[in-house]
Amino acid sequence: MKYYKNVIVNNYKGIHTRVAAIVAYKATKINKAYSVDLFIQKKILTIKFPLQA
Repeated sequence: MKYYKNVIVNNYKGIHTRVAAIVAYKATKINKAYSVDLFIQKKILTIKFPLQA
């Protein structure tokens, strides 16, 4: 069984390095506690802005 959860960061700069480290640390703890594999993937969304005249 696979379960997918999307998390959207509404900051064009992404997340801070320390926040990413905490997420990775927590993912490791969840993996050990529940024997599950978590995958974190970066996706870049392209947003098209209307042309300014």
